[in-house]
Amino acid sequence: HLNSDLSYKVLPSGNILALGRGLYYAYPSCTNLPPVTGQAFWLSVNGVDDNNRIIEAIPAGAGYKYFYKARKTEGSWSGWNKYLDDSDLVVSQIDISPYKTANIVGTTSICYLQKYGKMAVITIGSILLKYQTQGSNIIFTIPGYAPLQKTAILLRGSNGNTYAGFAFGDSSMSIQLDNLPTGDLYVYGQFTVVLK
Repeated sequence: HLNSDLSYKVLPSGNILALGRGLYYAYPSCTNLPPVTGQAFWLSVNGVDDNNRIIEAIPAGAGYKYFYKARKTEGSWSGWNKYLDDSDLVVSQIDISPYKTANIVGTTSICYLQKYGKMAVITIGSILLKYQTQGSNIIFTIPGYAPLQKTAILLRGSNGNTYAGFAFGDSSMSIQLDNLPTGDLYVYGQFTVVLK
């Protein structure tokens, strides 16, 4: 059906880089596919001659929100470049209020993470912190969104002061504020973190 209905040629095996112009469905056993283990691809091969062509590869499996392109210019392949599908550029905002630590008494406005590809924008609404002693405290730990590196952040306090801290973690993102005062304090602000 693939051949007759969609004009795609099925490739159980073979070298992707040697294909001529056309549309293909390549099984994972083919060589020189993009670096996604065990994945079949829909391929579109175009070009002016054997030494100048472009291959576009879309993963055939469900749930993939990216595609690949490889270019051959004057006989030299550039390798696969990964591109995000438009639908992956903006991910629905994630309410991070459930991930507040015990030090947060309540949130009176929205607190969320919004993801754009590998970039996350974290918005801390107005949250009430209660501390018995001064110092550094983790106010949120958000599972599944680890920063690429430890990132300095700033949040504003209801007392007019600015509080510095960090977003860090290996498999989740901990948001820490330093030099916090004793007593009640509302903090709010927004910062950006590059994700792993």
